[in-house]
Amino acid sequence: DLQALETSQDDYSEAVLIADLDFSGKEWTPVQEISLNLNGAGHKIKGLPSVLCRRLTGTIKDLTIDADINMTEGVMAAAFAEQLNGEGASLETCVSEGQIVLSNSSASDKAALAGLAVQVDAGAKLINCSNRATVKAASSLKGLTALSQGGCVAIMNGSMDNVVNYGDVIVESGSGLSSYLLVGGVMAEGLSGTLKGVVNAGKVDVARYSSLANGNRIGGVIGKNKFTSLDHTMISNTSESEVDYTITGEVTNPAVGGLLGMTETPQTTLSSLINNGALNVTVSASGVIKEDAKFGGIVGYFYSGTASHLKCEDFKNLGDITISGKLTSSSKL
Repeated sequence: DLQALETSQDDYSEAVLIADLDFSGKEWTPVQEISLNLNGAGHKIKGLPSVLCRRLTGTIKDLTIDADINMTEGVMAAAFAEQLNGEGASLETCVSEGQIVLSNSSASDKAALAGLAVQVDAGAKLINCSNRATVKAASSLKGLTALSQGGCVAIMNGSMDNVVNYGDVIVESGSGLSSYLLVGGVMAEGLSGTLKGVVNAGKVDVARYSSLANGNRIGGVIGKNKFTSLDHTMISNTSESEVDYTITGEVTNPAVGGLLGMTETPQTTLSSLINNGALNVTVSASGVIKEDAKFGGIVGYFYSGTASHLKCEDFKNLGDITISGKLTSSSKL
């Protein structure tokens, strides 16, 4: 009984799944905290309708979750955990499949969604994990002030080692926001920690219609980057990856990059970065770019406050960049 994790963790240091579990058509109440080691033993949890646990302070390993999540209430969604918290928290050899959708039509706060976990705190780890689920902000999502959305995680402060996104990361046209949008193939916000072998092999597809004062930051790997040093051993993408950005209304100051949407950390060093994926920007007949648009094969936008401390070495863009539709003279590539 997986739900027994809620009450029996004080008595055991490890729980082991001995068979696949199927929650299709069933209700599930997320476990508030998993503090022990949950060993999936190569098994799969199918049809999970909500996140497995709110807070992970232990370890989950060798487990696949085939999610069927459509959050019509709340502002966070992921397969395994909303938060990985502390030095002992880790996901190891875990896979998310299926779909993770946020569709709350009456949200009134910031929202975050991802394939594996919403937030990874300092000291927490993801090792040999992948996302194969579709991660989507639906057109019915309304009322948000901001959205952070990543294929694997939304907000990253911990460490990743050999983590790959294969799933599509989608923001549908019509999903309502009053402020910023951060989207990345692997993570929306890369704030701190360590990265090794972090790869996007999926599609990032964002359609925007509304005016956002703080702009859109959309990257093939990281939407908004604050890591002080990045190279090709830390982040990369494949030729199968793709970033599609469609403007269907009025947007302000968008920044879209094949690898990074934006980087803004003082004394940043970016070296040996290679973009292998396509970048497609389409401005529809009803689309308007109100202020500067910044599109780039590697990085969309270097924040001007850090320009004097920025070091870039040996960049290669091998992906096609296509910009079509109506662009103003202020748009920058």
